[in-house]
Amino acid sequence: MKVVFHIHDLNKWQTVLTNVSNLLKKGEGKVKKVEVVANGAAVQGYKMDHHMDKIVVLSTDFGVHFNSCQFAMAHQHMTQDELPKLIQAVPSGVLRLAELQHEGYAYIRV
Repeated sequence: MKVVFHIHDLNKWQTVLTNVSNLLKKGEGKVKKVEVVANGAAVQGYKMDHHMDKIVVLSTDFGVHFNSCQFAMAHQHMTQDELPKLIQAVPSGVLRLAELQHEGYAYIRV
């Protein structure tokens, strides 16, 4: 199973990180790939240490991929240099979501 989580609201980071963790725990052996796509105000979450601590664990220990929408970053006056190295900037969050769904990822909006 492949799953993509979509986060748009900055105040939903704790929920998405908890949901990803729960999915990985309960879906052990079933979940093959997980990606998180942030757009809108949620891209600011990548600059918050308390979120990044959990993101680093999910990325390094479980292989979760985290993406940030470049359109949203520009709107939030963020540059790619402000992103931690493990976060991938994608040209468009909605395009990335569509690509992943086309590849068979289950879509979850938080």
